[in-house]
Amino acid sequence: GALIGCGFFAVNQMHAWRDIAGASIVAICDRDPQRLEVVGDQFGIERRYADAAALFAGESLDFADIATTAPSHRPLVEMAARHGVPAICQK
Repeated sequence: GALIGCGFFAVNQMHAWRDIAGASIVAICDRDPQRLEVVGDQFGIERRYADAAALFAGESLDFADIATTAPSHRPLVEMAARHGVPAICQK
């Protein structure tokens, strides 16, 4: 799966996904390059995207965990749906 949004909740989300047997985050996405670097380096995620459209175009994902600000939730969920990717959206 992919985590979209590497802000405040990202570390909690990454720890939670790591604890779920059979699930893993293989790519991350955030518009802020510094956040991408921090979360990617901390969790060993090499596949990093600054653009969600590029993420969905470049990856074959089983799911997307959307942990972004509320105004971006709908467009990102719709983008995931257009690519046939189930999405979980954080409040």
